[in-house]
Amino acid sequence: MKKQKIICLIGASDATEDEEKFAYQTGKLIAQKGYILCCGGKGGVMSAACQAAYEQGGLTIGLLPKDDGSDDNGFLSIGIPTGIGHARNKMIADTADAIIAVGGSYGTLSEIAYARIKNKTVFAYKSWRLFQNGQETVDDGIIEVNTPQEAVDKAIECIKKE
Repeated sequence: MKKQKIICLIGASDATEDEEKFAYQTGKLIAQKGYILCCGGKGGVMSAACQAAYEQGGLTIGLLPKDDGSDDNGFLSIGIPTGIGHARNKMIADTADAIIAVGGSYGTLSEIAYARIKNKTVFAYKSWRLFQNGQETVDDGIIEVNTPQEAVDKAIECIKKE
């Protein structure tokens, strides 16, 4: 049986208007291309992406931090209450066949770190840059993108290489 591929969108629950617009268009493209959208299931970029994918008839999955599902953004086909808070970030990174980061704070940074530990590529829009000893590092596993189309195309290209 062929497994349907999952693109995880990670990022800020307290997002800027620009980040939410980027996430909305990204979610729409993910659904139109026939991929599953997975995220942390909360607001901000997660809600924007889920709304767009949901409106396109796409499948949306949210790994929710609370154990009662009360943090569901309202656009999830499947909401999974984990009860483990930010520890779910590892689950999100592990679930992904490809990862798109949009903005974000420390939770997003942890998801990026978990993804890189597993040698997964992250396609980042206005998200984290890495520094070591005061110098920006080059991590070829974190690729900056400028448009939703570029993010989704590169994510799909990455999936197809597997």
